[in-house]
Amino acid sequence: MNAFCIDDFVFGDAPSAAVMKALVGKRMAFPANGKTGLILYGEYGTGKTTLAKHFPRLFDEDDDVFVAWNDCGLDGTEKIRRAEAQFQVMSMNSSGRHWFVWDEADMLRSDSQQKLKTIMNHTHALHIFTTNHLSKVDAALVSRCHVINMNTSGDAEDYKTRICEIAKRQYQRTLERSEVGWVVGDGNLSWRDMLTTLDAACCE
Repeated sequence: MNAFCIDDFVFGDAPSAAVMKALVGKRMAFPANGKTGLILYGEYGTGKTTLAKHFPRLFDEDDDVFVAWNDCGLDGTEKIRRAEAQFQVMSMNSSGRHWFVWDEADMLRSDSQQKLKTIMNHTHALHIFTTNHLSKVDAALVSRCHVINMNTSGDAEDYKTRICEIAKRQYQRTLERSEVGWVVGDGNLSWRDMLTTLDAACCE
């Protein structure tokens, strides 16, 4: 079970939430001001990969948008080479944009990150990076991105409404207060664990 709306996600700080909602709501131009990417950073299980999967669809308003997915822990150099070739041809997406996701971007070698800077100078290719270690991502890449804090907020109230809304939309279930408490706990659980527990609660 996956979250599908930007409001389903909890961000680690108010500026990150404001930027993401402004981008999806088309209140903020993107790409613009030299920024052609997003960096989603945070601890394991906080929803970075899920958001990276859904953001292109939400932004382009296209359920069939094609995204080139790159697991940076597996032959990152070859993936950079393919990306360099791909962004030079016409995109098949209705928006005319190429979308690239770079999962675990901190695992890219320094020379590969340097090559990515060149691709990011082109506004018809947009990039989403996920990382658990923001400090290991090249500063020049970071400067070309909106940097989004995906760490847990630590406040259970931030999650309760979202969990209830997801349960209604995905399972047509109205959760009891005790069920919400079971799923959310004290707010320090990972988003991945909350959604897994929600699956269990709604499938009983």
